[in-house]
Amino acid sequence: MHLVVISSSDRENTPECKSVTVEISPHFRPDKWDADTILSANDHPLRFTGQLMYDAAHRPCSGSPPTSGFQAPSRVSSWEIHPVYAIDVCKKKSLTSCKADNGSVWTPLDQWQGGE
Repeated sequence: MHLVVISSSDRENTPECKSVTVEISPHFRPDKWDADTILSANDHPLRFTGQLMYDAAHRPCSGSPPTSGFQAPSRVSSWEIHPVYAIDVCKKKSLTSCKADNGSVWTPLDQWQGGE
């Protein structure tokens, strides 16, 4: 499963060429790490923990304005988080209230109860 991750809550006006890719491998994925659960949490910031991998099979967007290459995913970099070891949902909805190092505001995705 490939996810497009941006650093803004303005999904409608943030081009995918400003995104990074998170790849969730099936053998590391709990049952609750499915598209429905992730989409139900997408109005909250998400925190992904995993390996940073350089994927030389894909090229980042280029040009002005930036566009993706032929049959290439739109992304700002060839670096991606792969595999993902943990996905956490912030209890708050504001990115500024969800500091990555503040464990008290994060809930593991597989324990998250929608609407917290």
